[in-house]
Amino acid sequence: MLPVCIQLRLLTPTPATLDDFDYDAATGVDPHLIADLATGRYLESATNVLMIGPPGVGKTHLAVGLARKAAEDGYRTYVTTAHPTPQT
Repeated sequence: MLPVCIQLRLLTPTPATLDDFDYDAATGVDPHLIADLATGRYLESATNVLMIGPPGVGKTHLAVGLARKAAEDGYRTYVTTAHPTPQT
């Protein structure tokens, strides 16, 4: 269980972690890339991470897992989803 100070900083849509991710089911996800992102180097260099793909491939799981890892490392985190804007 995460300390209370981290729990308060980590309001996410799911309790997902990087350790829970099933790479066998998500064949298009590079585990080495996710491991590199988990180091937090992208945060230190202010590099954006954008996850795109069809529904059900694990984008939210990975985003929450990375946010959780960043929060554990002392960063403030925010996870959001992008929904298509209806065409009028």
